[in-house]
Amino acid sequence: MRALEPSEAVRWTRIGVLAAFALVLGYLETFIPIPVPGVKLGLANIAILLCFMRLDAGAALFVTLLKVLAQGLLFGSPLTFAYSLAGSALAYLVMAFAMRLPGMHSAMVSVLGAVAHTAGQMAVATVLLGTRFVWLAAPVLLVAAIATGILCGVLAVRLDRVLDEREDGDGAPAGDMPAIEIHELPEVSDQPVGAMLAALAVFTVLAIVFDDILALALIFGVADIACILAHVSPASLARGFRAFLVLLIVSSVAHLIAYPLEEAIAAIVRMGLRLGSIMGASLALMSSLDRDDLLAFTVRTARRLERHGISVQGPLLALNVCLQTVPVLAAGAQPEGKRLSLRTAVDAIADVYAQADGIAAAICSEMGEGDGDALA
Repeated sequence: MRALEPSEAVRWTRIGVLAAFALVLGYLETFIPIPVPGVKLGLANIAILLCFMRLDAGAALFVTLLKVLAQGLLFGSPLTFAYSLAGSALAYLVMAFAMRLPGMHSAMVSVLGAVAHTAGQMAVATVLLGTRFVWLAAPVLLVAAIATGILCGVLAVRLDRVLDEREDGDGAPAGDMPAIEIHELPEVSDQPVGAMLAALAVFTVLAIVFDDILALALIFGVADIACILAHVSPASLARGFRAFLVLLIVSSVAHLIAYPLEEAIAAIVRMGLRLGSIMGASLALMSSLDRDDLLAFTVRTARRLERHGISVQGPLLALNVCLQTVPVLAAGAQPEGKRLSLRTAVDAIADVYAQADGIAAAICSEMGEGDGDALA
């Protein structure tokens, strides 16, 4: 971090805070009920849109990557990490291209990003479930993606205006923000994280490649034993299946329609065993490691890039800031009621953004850069 120029440190700090902002938006959307399993509003996309609108495509890229990485470190598993990374990466590429088109409205950019995100996740699900029937769920999921994309695009535009109005007014004083201490990231772990991840990768490939029910049942049994030894709760497994529920249902119905009953049932069993095996092994691994183990592995992996002349000080600073900022923003994002109405969503998001802005300004001030520029 000492190798960074002050202006670079400020930029990476603000990228880290914006990634934390994206994660907290994902937390806020849990207070808005969605009746369709596996469908989310994708409020985190608002943070990416704001990066495109108020910063630049480079910042949006790193916020996207940091959001996925931090989400995996804090809440996810290798399975959900891959699922989220595929969708987020494709969404970013589409949005970056769309933002360069003249006259493209932010709401349309958001829609294209949401559709691309859904397509990327469905591609991963196709591999995990081992069936192309997954794509029969595309009409339902694409309609949901268009609706949520429009919503996030409209919210982003309204939020951008609210932020402009607040900047013209008094704004949120950085002095009112809670202190954030930026600690050194761990680089030493007692666990062989690399070997464990490699074993999971081999296990996942075997679960995908094998098509025999007996072989898949054996693999599923191994995953079950791993879950028991790692004390993975049934609730955690249920939450993992929920993300794939619509795809599982649609694929199962399609098999029942397209194939004889015995063959269809065999295909459905294979899908369930394959997904259950990969999900169980992934959750067992995460239950055996803590955040510092994963952080240390991430840092050591990043440090290896420095041997090839690639500087990682900035991204590591942003990751550190993101992880330290998330708990503070989340504590201030709790709605007064149990549900968050769409009418109050803009104000709630603007409040969190203002707090993130104040935190970033305070951190940058400690770096000797004064109050720094606003997140805008």
